Amino acid sequence: MTKNDNINKHGGDASAIAIQLGMDNVPDIALDFSVNINPLGSPDCVKAALCASPDSIHHYPDIYAYKATTELAQAHDVEPENVILGNGSTELMSWVLQSIKPEKPAWIAPCYSGYEEVCKATGIEGKSLDAIDENFSVVFDNIEKADIDLLFLASPNNPTGTIIEPLDILSLAQQRPDLWIIIDESFMDFVEDRSLTLIRKKLPKNIIIIKSLTKFFAIPGLRLGMAYTCSETSDLIRKSRLPWSVNAIAQQTALKLYHDKKYIEASRSYARELRDYLIQNIEGLSGWKCIPSRSNYIAARLPDGSSAKVLQQHLLQQGILIRSCANFDGLGEQYIRLAVRPRAEVDKLISAIAHPAAIKPKPHKPSSIMVVGTMSNSGKSLVSAALCRYFARKGMKTAPFKAQNMSLNSFVTKEGGEMGRAQVVQAHAAGLEPHTDMNPVLLKPLGDAGSQVIVDGQPIGNYPAKDYYAMKEQMRKAAFDSYDRLSEQYELIILEGAGSPAEINLLEEDFVNLRMAEYANAHVLLVADIDRGGVFASIYGTINLVPMEYRKLIKGIIINKFRGDISLLEPGIKQIEELTNIPVLGVLPYVRDLRIDDEDSVALDNRPVEQDAKIDIAVVRLPRISNYTDFFPLEHTLGVSLRYVEDTYELGDPDLIIIPGSKNTMSDLRHITKIGWAETLGAAEAKGTPIMGICGGFQMLGARISDPTGVEGMPGEEIGLNLLPVTTVLEQKKELAQVEGVTTKEYPFGKSGIKFKGYEIHSGRTTANTKVDVPLSIRLRLPNEVKEKAGAVSENGLVFGCYIHGLFDEQEFTQQLLDWLCKRKDLEQLDAGQASASLPEDFDHIADVLMNNVSMTKVMEMMNRKDQNIEVKGGRRCP
Repeated sequence: MTKNDNINKHGGDASAIAIQLGMDNVPDIALDFSVNINPLGSPDCVKAALCASPDSIHHYPDIYAYKATTELAQAHDVEPENVILGNGSTELMSWVLQSIKPEKPAWIAPCYSGYEEVCKATGIEGKSLDAIDENFSVVFDNIEKADIDLLFLASPNNPTGTIIEPLDILSLAQQRPDLWIIIDESFMDFVEDRSLTLIRKKLPKNIIIIKSLTKFFAIPGLRLGMAYTCSETSDLIRKSRLPWSVNAIAQQTALKLYHDKKYIEASRSYARELRDYLIQNIEGLSGWKCIPSRSNYIAARLPDGSSAKVLQQHLLQQGILIRSCANFDGLGEQYIRLAVRPRAEVDKLISAIAHPAAIKPKPHKPSSIMVVGTMSNSGKSLVSAALCRYFARKGMKTAPFKAQNMSLNSFVTKEGGEMGRAQVVQAHAAGLEPHTDMNPVLLKPLGDAGSQVIVDGQPIGNYPAKDYYAMKEQMRKAAFDSYDRLSEQYELIILEGAGSPAEINLLEEDFVNLRMAEYANAHVLLVADIDRGGVFASIYGTINLVPMEYRKLIKGIIINKFRGDISLLEPGIKQIEELTNIPVLGVLPYVRDLRIDDEDSVALDNRPVEQDAKIDIAVVRLPRISNYTDFFPLEHTLGVSLRYVEDTYELGDPDLIIIPGSKNTMSDLRHITKIGWAETLGAAEAKGTPIMGICGGFQMLGARISDPTGVEGMPGEEIGLNLLPVTTVLEQKKELAQVEGVTTKEYPFGKSGIKFKGYEIHSGRTTANTKVDVPLSIRLRLPNEVKEKAGAVSENGLVFGCYIHGLFDEQEFTQQLLDWLCKRKDLEQLDAGQASASLPEDFDHIADVLMNNVSMTKVMEMMNRKDQNIEVKGGRRCP
C-alpha cells in the first residue's frame, strides 16, 4: 500500500493530502478539522480500560464479545440477540454484504466513501443513486422506483450532517420489502433529539442499523462498532463474521462506554455549542454558506470562483488540515467539510481563511511554558524561577504567572495588592517588579476546611472549601483576564502549576494546571522529584491520569533533585520515554543553600542547620505559620543557626526566640498555650532571653486578642502571652501596604535611625494598655508619606514586636541585631553580608544549572524558536 491509496478519500491523513496537492513537504499539523471526532475527547473509562488491561494482550479475547455485546444492548435498551459487535462499522458492513449477497447495491451522494469501498472490496459493483434535492434531503419517490436491491443511507449523513426521519425509512422498508436498507447511525449519538434514532424501534427484517462507536467516544485507534437488526437478520449476519474480530481492550472499553451519562450529555451539548459557533463564524465570511447540520461537522460552500483545493493547500501550509469535498459526488470543488472544534481553534481557522496572503497567522498569545509537578514541592517553583532567569538573560521580556496559589507566604506589591511569594521571587529572577496579575488568585488556609480568598490582590472573604468551589468560575475568569493582560506586555510567560495536574478528584474544577495551559497555548514541562523515591512511577502515573485531551500538551519531562551517578538512571529514562512517548529533557542535580523561597511549609521539615554556629535563633513553628520567608536572611548568614521549633522541649537555650506570623492567630495562640509555650516563653524572658514577634507573633505577645466580628472564625477572645502591654482587636479590613521608615531611640537591638523597608499584611489593630516604648517610625506607607509610630518594646528591652515583614532583608537592620546578640555573648561580630550567596547570584546559579543539565535547544524548538547563542552543555549530565 502507498500513500496514494488514500488520496483525499478520508480525513486525518496529511501526507496523502500533501501528495495529492503536489506539496514537497508535509507541514506539522497544529489544527485538524478533517476528522469528525468528539471535541471533548475520550471518556475516562477508555483510559481506565487501557491502564487496567495490559495483561489482556497475553490472552485471546472473548471469541464473539458476548459480555460487551450484552452491555451495549442494555445501554441501547434492546436484546443482545439483536446486536452484533465488530471491529468498526466498515467491517460490519462487509459482513452484511457477504451475508446478503446483493447484486445491485446503491448509495445516495454525497455520502461516506466507505460504502463504495466496501462494495468493491467484496467484489460487488454498486452505483450512486440520484435521490437528493437541493436541500440535501432524500427524495424517497426516486428510491421506490429504483432498480436496486440494497441501499446505504446515513442519518446524520456524512458530509452534510442532515437527518432522515425514522418514519420515512420504515415506510420505505414496508413499500420495498425486497430492498435491504443499511442505515449508518455512526454520528447519531451527537444528536440531542433521541427520537430520531431507529435503534430501540421494532425493525422489519430488511433494515440493518450500523453504528460506529469510534466517533462519539473518540476512540478511532481502538476500532469498535455495532449492528442492530431483527433476530432473523442478525442470525444471518453472524454466519459471516470471523472469530476474535474485536480485541480484548476494545471489549473491556465497550463494557463502560455508556455508563458516564454526564459525559454523554456534555458531549452532545458541547458539540451543538461548537457547531453553532463554527457556522456563525463561517457564514460571517463573505460568500460562504453552510448546509444545516445536526452532527459534529458541517459542510460549507465556498464563495463563487473559489477552489477547495487552493484553500486546502493554503491552510495546510499553515498547519491546518481540512477535508476537501472535491471527491464527494453531489458536492465537488466548491465544498469543504469541517469538524467542530474548540472556539480557540475555530478563531485561528477563521483568521487563516480571512487573510489568505498570510504565510503564518499572527500568534494570538505570546510564547508560554507551563511547569507542572508530579507532586507538591517537586521543585516546579525553582524550575520556573530558573526559566525566568534564563530567558531574561537571553534578552526575552519574560514574566511569571500562577493562576492560583495556596500559601501562607505572601507579599504586598507597590500597588498594595497581596500575592504569593513564589511569583515574587520569579518576578525578581526575571528582573521585574512583582504585580498581582502574576498571581491573580491566592488562597491562605485558615484551617482544615477553609481559606481566605484573595483575588487580584484584595481579600474577598473567608470561605469553606465547598463554597470556594462554587466560586470557581469567578476565579477562572480572574485568572484568564490577568493572563491576557500579561500577554499584551511580555514576549514569554512562564506559568507554574499547582500541586499535581493529575488530582483526579479536582480535575473538573481545576483551572490552575492544564486547563490554564490550554488557554495559554503553553508547552508543558513535567517536573519529578527523584529525592523522594519512585520517580518513574510518579511520572508514569501522572501522565496516565491526565485526561487525554490535555496529555498532548506535555512536551517534556525534567527529573529534579538527583544525587549520584547519572548512568544508573539511563535505562529508566529510556523506558519512561518509550512508555509515555514524551522526552526526558534533562536531570537536574540537588542544589543546596539557595536563598530562594520554597514552595510551602513542607520544606521546613528537614532544613539544614549550621553546626557550631555562634548565634542560635529559635523560631516557634506555629501550625499555621505564615511568611516564614522573613527569616531566610538570618538562616543564610554564616555563623547563625536558625531552627524551627515545634515543641517546648526542643527549645534549648537560644540567643533569640522569634514568634512568626500566623494565618489564624487566635487558633495558633490557643495551640501554643495548650502545649506549654506560654510558661516556656515567660521563663525564657525572665532569665534574659530576647523575644521578637512579627505580625501575628506580635499580637500573641500582648495581653489579649479579641475577634468580635469573627474575622478568623467564630467571634471570641484569647488571653495572650502577656509579654508586651498591648491589646489587639481583629478587624474585617485588611492592611496591605509597603512601608519604609527608621528605628527610634527605643529600639532595643541596635541604634536609632537605622533605615528599613518592608510590608504589612494584617487584619487587626494593636494598642498599648499603658505607656510603652515604640521602636519604629514609619515615614512612608506607599504611596503616601506618613508619620506613624509602630511596634512595641517591653520595659526591660528584651521583648520586641511589630507588624512589618521583610525587616531582615535590610542588611543594616540585620547587622545591628547580630552585633547586639554577639555583644551579649562577648563574641566577635558576625557579618550579615556573609550569606552563602546573594539573591541575584542564586538566580544566575539556578539558570546555569538549568542550562548545563537540560536541553534548552529542545525547549526553544518546542516553542518554535531558534537561538544560535544558546550555550548548552548537554541534556542529562549532572555536574
